[in-house]
Amino acid sequence: MLIRGSEQHCIGLKDKAHLAFPAAVGGDPNGLLPHVKQRCDEYREDARRVAGDAGADERMFWRMMCGSLWQAWEKLTPDSNVGLENHERSAWVDHVIGWFSPLRLTKLVSWRWCEYSYDARIFSQQTKEGYAAASKKYGDALGRDPTTQKERILMESSSGLDKEDLEHTIGDSLKLIENAVMGLRHEMAENKNASAASMTKRMVMTVQAVRDVLTLSYACIGADGKWEILEVRSAKIPRT
Repeated sequence: MLIRGSEQHCIGLKDKAHLAFPAAVGGDPNGLLPHVKQRCDEYREDARRVAGDAGADERMFWRMMCGSLWQAWEKLTPDSNVGLENHERSAWVDHVIGWFSPLRLTKLVSWRWCEYSYDARIFSQQTKEGYAAASKKYGDALGRDPTTQKERILMESSSGLDKEDLEHTIGDSLKLIENAVMGLRHEMAENKNASAASMTKRMVMTVQAVRDVLTLSYACIGADGKWEILEVRSAKIPRT
């Protein structure tokens, strides 16, 4: 198995992402909220143009960003009653899910949230001779292909925003790698006549949240036939 990072791989919307999230946000003492308001105002002004002369990809991107920014506006509004963000699930719900749930608008992914079973690991270990017992693993989010129900995006929340649990982080990292590979194995088992070239194009993506950082990776089969785990990029989770 080969594990490496790569800046050459990205999700297709990378080139447009900077329009919604300026680089200045990371160092802006006023936080993300002013930029959210600005972008929402701009999207409202551009609504007629987007509906009229924009391409299908731009209209879809616009819809997803509207959904994400609307949820960000609510979650990032200051709350004086909130203390340290050390509770794993609270941080996950308040600061992560809202950015990903609008991806369902593409109709390329359907989500299952919180302690959902990774079924591909069970199916991939079955044999023709009979049922083989396999331990279940549960994820904090699972994105499936709506048509085939194949597992496409695996997500884990490994800590709250303010303090890392290193043991939890390592355990979740290994769980993501294992189950991403199992997802590919399951797909190979169901497509035994597929060419090697076709299978090397398949991938299972993973997202891991550790404190206020999200890391996107994916598992695939390399040209040499070995499993590859590639870290694509990471991003800070906006908190204000």
